[in-house]
Amino acid sequence: MYIYKIHMYIIIIRFYIEKTVKLIKNWKLLIYLVMKKGIMKKYIFTLCLLPIYGIDFAE
Repeated sequence: MYIYKIHMYIIIIRFYIEKTVKLIKNWKLLIYLVMKKGIMKKYIFTLCLLPIYGIDFAE
């Protein structure tokens, strides 16, 4: 049972790392587009806060 739990944690951690990498790539693209269009910094701040509140549109 204990080994099974460790295995589950490894899978979960790997999943989160993959999602985070995807998110970072998306944020770089989003921030680049936002800067290019010259939208206010407030929007960038809001976009950076979204993943903290569990809202992600990486998929």
